[in-house]
Amino acid sequence: MAIGVANSKSPTCFLVKAKSGIKGPKDFIGKRIGVLAGTNTERIYQLMMKRAGIDRKRLKEIQVPFELQTFALGQYDVRPAFVYDEPVSLEQQGISYEMIDPAQYDVKFTGTVYFTRREILEKKRPLAEALVKALTNGWAYTIANSDASLSDLLAAYPSLVRERERRSLQLALPYFAGENGKPLSASTDTWQAMISGLEEIGVIAPKAVRVEQVWEPSLVNNAYSH
Repeated sequence: MAIGVANSKSPTCFLVKAKSGIKGPKDFIGKRIGVLAGTNTERIYQLMMKRAGIDRKRLKEIQVPFELQTFALGQYDVRPAFVYDEPVSLEQQGISYEMIDPAQYDVKFTGTVYFTRREILEKKRPLAEALVKALTNGWAYTIANSDASLSDLLAAYPSLVRERERRSLQLALPYFAGENGKPLSASTDTWQAMISGLEEIGVIAPKAVRVEQVWEPSLVNNAYSH
């Protein structure tokens, strides 16, 4: 069961070079499209193409590695990415890019979640509640005190580069803010939108999964009520 949603909106995006002329899914036709097989970005890509009415036979899909250099070198035209990761790397390399947001094409997925086994909720619920409370407090503090949070991070991991982490956090904070300004929260409608999308592309069978089977919001709700 998911007990907290780190990103109520997926940070998945698609990157193109600034002068590529690619502005949206319809411009993918005839282009080389990078695919990270088996990841959430692939599912989002599949649904975006379907809802945009794009015949994927008209695209040249290429399985790409997680490293970014192949895109920087121009080996393909569209790169799946996370808003607060690969764009920062491109900026550091001085590569101009444009970002395509799947949400603008009616694709609504959540991102990373925190989850546990049902037996933990049954037998060790206070432990799960304490975890969720700590996480909500931690994210709320980070959002309100980003500079202090960066200092804490760099103290623990001194090999990190402050300016890169600062830019990454700047881009990431809207995705970690939670729904209605409550980190780890997500509505039933948000979950249902993702389930419906997965049904539409055949990842799960219609009506095979209900929100209440995969999402337990009571721990997050309790964290904000006490």
